[in-house]
Amino acid sequence: MRLDRMLVEYFLRQGFYSTAIELARSSGIEDLTNIEVFLTAREVEESLSRGDITKCLAWCHDNKSKLRKMKSTLEFQVRLQEFLELVKSGNKLEAVRHAKKFLSTDDSSHLGIVQQGMGLLAFPCPP
Repeated sequence: MRLDRMLVEYFLRQGFYSTAIELARSSGIEDLTNIEVFLTAREVEESLSRGDITKCLAWCHDNKSKLRKMKSTLEFQVRLQEFLELVKSGNKLEAVRHAKKFLSTDDSSHLGIVQQGMGLLAFPCPP
């Protein structure tokens, strides 16, 4: 059983989801594995690769306390990327609104990167 669990974890980490699920099912260890965590991560990753951040932000919201304990900046980074995409598309007014709502923080460690992002409003990158 322990070897099966290790194999399931290995298959999940390598992206062989259907193999991992089938092995867990056939070994009767579905409740002892992290299959749901990996499937959720895959959904978030696939949505991000399509340029959709909604699943990632929903995951951040659902796991806010864990992320805070880890001192993760994932949500901030996603919000910053959203800001950059707004600037890139030429929607500067919406970008400023977005920055006021999501990027203004008391965390001084983010100040430098926010200032750089704001600089893009005044000095846009050439196409």
